[in-house]
Amino acid sequence: MKRNKDYNILIVAADGNFRSQMSIMLNKYDYSTHPASCGTHGLQLSEELQMDVVIITKNVADLTAIETIGLLRANTMGAKSSTSPQVPIIYLTPSFTDYEVAATTEYNVNGYLLHNQNNIATIPNLIKEMLTK
Repeated sequence: MKRNKDYNILIVAADGNFRSQMSIMLNKYDYSTHPASCGTHGLQLSEELQMDVVIITKNVADLTAIETIGLLRANTMGAKSSTSPQVPIIYLTPSFTDYEVAATTEYNVNGYLLHNQNNIATIPNLIKEMLTK
């Protein structure tokens, strides 16, 4: 059985404070975190490491979050290890548009959270739940 530190969590967000806070919080649960400020960097990290969970915010530099999710799922960047449909993706957004709902459904996003402090605090439990399925 894997220990938490054996799990790789990719955090893709333009906001440096969010990436830092999320990494600190998840490191307390002993997860290995890999922050990326833009979609391209997130894709590069997913090529280098097998990710177990991806957390992505609506605000991502260089690509949109939806484009980044699509590329992670499609593995079009020549990744050594795919972020396959089985890898849970948690999408954080301040609000949902019809387009986001349709696109994230198409890309098999596993969790949707409104981006606020109360919901962010639930992420470690959500990750644990996803990893035990």
